[in-house]
Amino acid sequence: MAQKNKKQKPRHKSKRSRKQESGGRLDKQFNVGSKAIAQSKASRRNKTSQKRHNNKQKLLESRRSNAPRVTGIVPLSENIDTRETLVWLTQGNMDSIEEGELNFHEPITYESTPITFVACDTSLQDILDVSLYCDVILFAVDATEGQDAFGKQVQQMLEHTGVSIAMICLLNMHTIPKKQHAQMRKDALGIIDSSFAGKLRVFTQPPIDEFPTQLSDFRSFHRFVTEQRVVEPLAWREERGYLVGHEVEYEPDEEDVGFGTLQVSGFVRGAPITANNPVHLMGYGDYAIKSIEVVPAPFGSKKTKEERVYEPEEEVDMTAFYDVDLLNQEQTWPTADEILRAEKEQKEMKARFIYGDERLDKSDDEEEEEFEDEETLKKRREMMELEEELMDAYADSDFEPEEDEGKEDLKEWELALQSQVDYAQRSLLESAPQMEKRSHEDLEWPDEVDTPLDARLKFCQYRGLESFRHSRWDPSDDRPTDYQRIFEFDDFSQARLHTLKASMFNPIEVGSFVVVTIEKVPAIETWPIMFFLNPHEHRWSVIHVNMKLHDEVVDSIELGSSFSLQMGFRRFNIKPVISETVRNCRKRKLARFMHPGKDYQFTFYAPISFSQVPVMTFDEEGIQAFGTFHDVNPDALVIERVIFTGYPYRMKKRTIGIRMMFWKAEDIKFFKSVNLWTKDGAQGRISSSIGLYGRFKAMFDRPVNANDTICMSIYKRSFPKWEDTEQVLIKEPRVVIGNHDERERIVVEDRYEEYDMMMDME
Repeated sequence: MAQKNKKQKPRHKSKRSRKQESGGRLDKQFNVGSKAIAQSKASRRNKTSQKRHNNKQKLLESRRSNAPRVTGIVPLSENIDTRETLVWLTQGNMDSIEEGELNFHEPITYESTPITFVACDTSLQDILDVSLYCDVILFAVDATEGQDAFGKQVQQMLEHTGVSIAMICLLNMHTIPKKQHAQMRKDALGIIDSSFAGKLRVFTQPPIDEFPTQLSDFRSFHRFVTEQRVVEPLAWREERGYLVGHEVEYEPDEEDVGFGTLQVSGFVRGAPITANNPVHLMGYGDYAIKSIEVVPAPFGSKKTKEERVYEPEEEVDMTAFYDVDLLNQEQTWPTADEILRAEKEQKEMKARFIYGDERLDKSDDEEEEEFEDEETLKKRREMMELEEELMDAYADSDFEPEEDEGKEDLKEWELALQSQVDYAQRSLLESAPQMEKRSHEDLEWPDEVDTPLDARLKFCQYRGLESFRHSRWDPSDDRPTDYQRIFEFDDFSQARLHTLKASMFNPIEVGSFVVVTIEKVPAIETWPIMFFLNPHEHRWSVIHVNMKLHDEVVDSIELGSSFSLQMGFRRFNIKPVISETVRNCRKRKLARFMHPGKDYQFTFYAPISFSQVPVMTFDEEGIQAFGTFHDVNPDALVIERVIFTGYPYRMKKRTIGIRMMFWKAEDIKFFKSVNLWTKDGAQGRISSSIGLYGRFKAMFDRPVNANDTICMSIYKRSFPKWEDTEQVLIKEPRVVIGNHDERERIVVEDRYEEYDMMMDME
């Protein structure tokens, strides 16, 4: 009889057995964040086919769009005149173009696709403004001179903001032998090959005399512009609708002098738009939309058959910020424990409250003396304290005072007094070398300051912390009155997500030709460019942007310096609060200098933005720093740290005598509850004061080396100032200031659940 073994009964099936049982069929497919859907092979093929069909339709719709491709002509050298290139591309007349103006040419239709040309001058900020709305950037390069320092800055600036399609036009090629033309084209292509994505082309501009005859590069250029596909669209620009003006009509208001009604026609670009949100007129501020009329396009193969008019469903609230109620300074009502603690702290002359510390008890006699007249008891108290401290010093066997110790203390105090008197005179004589010296000192000894004579008065608003990373700091504590002006979100990240979802369902589609009407607009002097805002993007709050100095900037920038900042399509003159990141910590530390090669964050007041727009700063020499928008968060903690330093002069095991940290016994008493630390890692506390001129005893957790430095850190939260932000506009609109009593937090709810269904179908 053959042997039969017991059949195995494993708890889990092997991959081979499951594959044999399934017969090649796949398991259920699970989509993250949605329900589990079982898909057969036919359903998967159908879904892939639908996705391919949708992508093809989107591509065809983009190519059939009526909107002309806006082409900006950007010089890569300061001595290039882009008007000549504009004349060549438009086959126009040089005399018809005025000098010194930003030249918009009427759209030229080539093979049913219109093209609009914009010529830029040699101004970095004008070039940046043009790049914000152009579809194609044509770099004009002189073949004899090449790219200069100005051209390098232009290239780096546009690389940061992003370019959809980039091309090169070579000028003065007729002055170079034909044998070198191929190499010149190759060298020109290498200028932007690594900076911009997509297929790159190089075109040659003929001399002015040969404009009507040589049309080979002219026709190839127009063909390339019309057929070129955008490889990487700019994400921050595709998240909102924008419009390049085609026709403009302005009607002054007879009753309101200086203002009127503006009508701008053009094609909707970027994202769908609605009349329920404000619009930003580039260079003139934010305005409420009166109406948007969809009309047939004046040119193009795809024309709108139905005319529709969209008006706001309700009146748009254009409140930019609130007024300040000086009678409402208290942000929160104190609790009973806080009141008792405040009454107790009024009786004690010590540092600010430190979390986790034990307060020293006083006798009743000492508490009664503090409420007596200090003018009559001042001398008596000082003599009593001096007598007690001298008795303690002589009685303590660890310290043996020398005969000249009192004279040394007096001499140190006099030197400190003289240094404080000369401080104002020295500050007036500071120059560039002094600035460089202080920048170097900030790198070597960050946050260390010279202790003034009355430290308790100058640093009375500072507090001590057990740990900068882990100690709790209430974000609503000590808020300035400027915080009454701004808007706040319950959750900005969720509000951004839901707002960008909602913009996909706006009624007016991309590619529609519309006429936008806005009221109470000053007389405009430039060609109108409109950016349609998302909800709440005209309101002001606390903005944070990540910044880094340009590679060519060598000198450090001090805190409090002015910056000309471009954030997306808005421009400001600001004095921001500069901070740097602390690893594994939500708090940010105030930076007194902005050094090259390091990442920093600017904090200032500005209108809200839901898009990750590029940020740049400029100075007289050109680009100063690059960055990107971070978030909107008034509760972000930017903490200023101040470090006092002293030196040991007596040591007995763990008891140390310290000098040159303070200059008065009152300052030691005020900061007695703040922890001490050394640069070698020891931790300690102040025990008692010695004498009247700033010496004291301290107890540490381990012995301290004689060459070590004793430090004390105190902290204060820093806030931006409202008057340090100025929005740069050609003409300012009328700003709507809301009532402080109506102030409330912004809550954005997700009411667009069909968005997830549409994404699954795609």
